[in-house]
Amino acid sequence: KIAHLKGTLDSLAGLRYGHTEVIVVDDGSTDGSRRVAEQYCHTVGWRFLKHEKNAGKAAALNTGIRAATGELILTCDADSQLEPDSLEQMVPLLADPRVGAVAGMVSVENGKGLLQRFQTLEYLHQAFQRVSQGFFSAVMVLPGPISLYRKAVISEAGWFGNNTMVEDWDMTMKVHKLGYKVLSVRGAEAKTAAPTQLKDWWRQR
Repeated sequence: KIAHLKGTLDSLAGLRYGHTEVIVVDDGSTDGSRRVAEQYCHTVGWRFLKHEKNAGKAAALNTGIRAATGELILTCDADSQLEPDSLEQMVPLLADPRVGAVAGMVSVENGKGLLQRFQTLEYLHQAFQRVSQGFFSAVMVLPGPISLYRKAVISEAGWFGNNTMVEDWDMTMKVHKLGYKVLSVRGAEAKTAAPTQLKDWWRQR
């Protein structure tokens, strides 16, 4: 992921939306990501938080969210690049207090090899599902690379859980159980780097 980290940070810096607070959490990385992220944050004035030991994605999310001062939380993965107008597309949907979270769309950024082409089709299928489910305010999975939550809803839901391998799906179910709507927006997109090796794809799954 370190190869894609700089692009991710650049995309966050390029988001077009008034005042934003960016918090980068390093979850005990050992591949040099910490140095890249910490230096970038120091240069642009972002907050950089770190776990000395790997605690899992859910713990990293909770660390960043608890430290955030805003009412809305946008999640992003280290290997995903957000379109500049993503927040402009997503935030207005949360004007309705009955909406607890909004899902963006995810596409494959490096879809040249056979495995990546299969994943491109998979992500297209998922996007179609999210758009369809969004018509009923019932999106079933808020994707890690680009989802916008009310911080109060995450707290009410009991934060992201470490007792599951699919923390994004788990949180989506919690939001639904609290009675909130979960919407999707086609105009907010994150391009993610798909695994190029079968073993990496299997580990991801």
